[in-house]
Amino acid sequence: MVGGFRLTFLEWLDQRLVAPLYLNAPAEQYTDIDAWLADRPDVSERLLTRRSEAILESIITPKGSRALGTPIELYGITPGESLTPHWPLLTTQQDRDTAWADFSHGAAFVNEQLATAENLFPGDQLNIRAPGSNEALTIAATYPDYGNPSGQILMASPQLAARFDAPPSSMGVVLHANADVDALREALTERFGLGSDALSDQREIKRIATEIFERTFTITRALNVLTLAVAALALLASLLAQARSRRQQLAPLWALGVPRAQLAQLSLVQLGGAALVTGLLALPLGIAITWGLVAIINVAAFGWRLPLYLFPWEMAVTLATAVAVALLSAALPALRFWRASPRTLLAEEANQ
Repeated sequence: MVGGFRLTFLEWLDQRLVAPLYLNAPAEQYTDIDAWLADRPDVSERLLTRRSEAILESIITPKGSRALGTPIELYGITPGESLTPHWPLLTTQQDRDTAWADFSHGAAFVNEQLATAENLFPGDQLNIRAPGSNEALTIAATYPDYGNPSGQILMASPQLAARFDAPPSSMGVVLHANADVDALREALTERFGLGSDALSDQREIKRIATEIFERTFTITRALNVLTLAVAALALLASLLAQARSRRQQLAPLWALGVPRAQLAQLSLVQLGGAALVTGLLALPLGIAITWGLVAIINVAAFGWRLPLYLFPWEMAVTLATAVAVALLSAALPALRFWRASPRTLLAEEANQ
């Protein structure tokens, strides 16, 4: 589950940060900046984003209508060729291409949190009230929005500006191949007098975010190793505690003429096989528990679910550790059994 969270975070960064350069300027400058960038031969796309607050007045579904009055966030993106392939959709009314086409013409996407809280599906209608406007939006798709505690409605930036008068909030600048990002940064700074904090490099944002997140995962990985070590020691201790009773069971067989080597092999096969079978049964149980956590518990607690990722290498290491501990716990008593004198083995048989 932790490994899946890490992969999801990295994918989320790639989804949201598709442009090599991001601009955060005063709202009144975006029109001039956009026109200036449009004339630059090294600029491929301008991904303008907008934000606004509104009230979700009511919902109309095939089962009827509901009045809500819930505050929501309106977020506008530019559905360019660089962004749409990286933006995941969970459910759509038809297919992905149709959903994006409807989105460009005025339909809305809702995040998973809002869809879960209000039981929304593609095709449902939302009645939105904002200062100076009342609009009806049709849901074209739902999308994952990890970590967002509130509901969000996504629209195309031109539609959001026209229907809700939402101001620009940022702009992603996509460049052609082999274009110089640093040169464009310097040109923007000189032309519009932007401060150093107004332009952000995608690579730097990803590096800082990943570095901060990796610190958390470093602790988690250390705890995973510690947990596995404690579990291995507990298994070893419990099996060694039963070693005497197992040796007492082997003593009569030795007395009947079974060679010690065969008895030692029997002990290894018994414990190793038991550990292997138990581990093979535990793996699907662990996967089922993880699925329950990400698909049920996480949704109930936060309103969104994590993708379920499987890590065969980690599973194999855990299974191999269990089998190795079982073999070790069988090998140590088997070695003592091999070195025990006949008198000692006869005494153990007599004690039985």
